Amino acid sequence: MLRLVQITVGAVVLCFGASSSAADIRWSGDDSCRRESEVSAQVEAATGRPNSSVEIADFELRVKSLSRTQWSLELTTVRRADQARSTRTIHGATCAEVTDAAAVAIALAIGPSRAEPNEELEATNEDDFEPVEPEPAKASASTTQQPRTSQSRQPRASHSSLEWLAGLSAALDSSATPSPALGGSARFALGWLPADRRKTAVRFELEGAFYAPTQTDSVANQAGQFQLAYGALLLCGAKPLAETALLICAGAELGQLSGEGVGEAVTTSHPASTLWSAVRAEVGLEYPHQGALRMFGRGGIAMPLIRREFVLDGPDVVFRTAAISARVSLGVQLSL
Repeated sequence: MLRLVQITVGAVVLCFGASSSAADIRWSGDDSCRRESEVSAQVEAATGRPNSSVEIADFELRVKSLSRTQWSLELTTVRRADQARSTRTIHGATCAEVTDAAAVAIALAIGPSRAEPNEELEATNEDDFEPVEPEPAKASASTTQQPRTSQSRQPRASHSSLEWLAGLSAALDSSATPSPALGGSARFALGWLPADRRKTAVRFELEGAFYAPTQTDSVANQAGQFQLAYGALLLCGAKPLAETALLICAGAELGQLSGEGVGEAVTTSHPASTLWSAVRAEVGLEYPHQGALRMFGRGGIAMPLIRREFVLDGPDVVFRTAAISARVSLGVQLSL
């Protein structure tokens, strides 16, 4: 009976002792990125032995989402012999990318399995343990799962994608009408995002704008009042610059320029409308370049293809559109 009790106690102690000696992989951070089982399976596959047999170190993983296409993972290795801690940060475009890279780093720190399990502690000398940074050559030779972008500080997506944008802005036109005119515009855009987010994205924009009426100076109590409205189609390039994006756009606009005589001396007014057509170029900045809600500012020029002349009752020209009209706008847009 005594012998049976001794065997039972010894088995319990051995069980708890083995459990406490196993490597501990602790998680914290973003709850939407919890891949403990996947990382554990990848480590065991790379090292060729169960994690329960690892005794040299514990590992702490802290995952954080920086944006929709950028994640970071802080991997801390705690050496059991002297509790020395070393930390490295891994960046990637997705949760899976950074956690897969962490699994590779943990496997490299643990090392491959030995032929004789009983010789593991002797063969794994503490002086040979380097948890800070795996050598690039070893990383590529040990596994094919190492993401190329794990060390990059800029996000890189796995494939290209499309995005829809909608925005509103306030605008100022210098000389399409007799004096500077305030207006507003609405725009819809379809953008193509390359796989490497550091490269220039391409965007097609459709804009509609409407400006407040302005009028010429009164001569003999006669003046002209003019108003501009148009739709524009633009092709833009968006080049990321840190947290902002540089916009370069070109296109054409088509609309209506209307005029009407005003003043006490104008007895009968006959409103007139003519076709407005112009080519357009502009540059701008967008911040942030990958956020859901973005602010932008733009400046450029519009050059009418036909410069119309307006007269009242006599032959004298009341107003003629300028050869070049400057434009500025400031607004916000939403990524749909």
